[in-house]
Amino acid sequence: MTRPTKLVPLLQQHPRETYKKFLKRVDRVTHEIMKEAEFEKKFKVEVCRNEQGQVVAVKHQEKIDPLLSDKEKKDLAEREERKKAARRVSCLA
Repeated sequence: MTRPTKLVPLLQQHPRETYKKFLKRVDRVTHEIMKEAEFEKKFKVEVCRNEQGQVVAVKHQEKIDPLLSDKEKKDLAEREERKKAARRVSCLA
């Protein structure tokens, strides 16, 4: 499944910021981006941010992978229907 690449913030050294502090800030931002990517992969969601970097929305990704064959897509859809039917029955009981 291919997704568009995330925009990485442009990091520039602030005036009077030491080189060591700048590298630490770059390292921290890099780790945050990597952790967010792991989160997105683990929970199959997409985190949307605004220009200031604040989280605006968390969207679920499609459950059907475009690379699956038609038979696999059909099987997956049938499984989802059975799960929904089982939930409806358990709610009524």
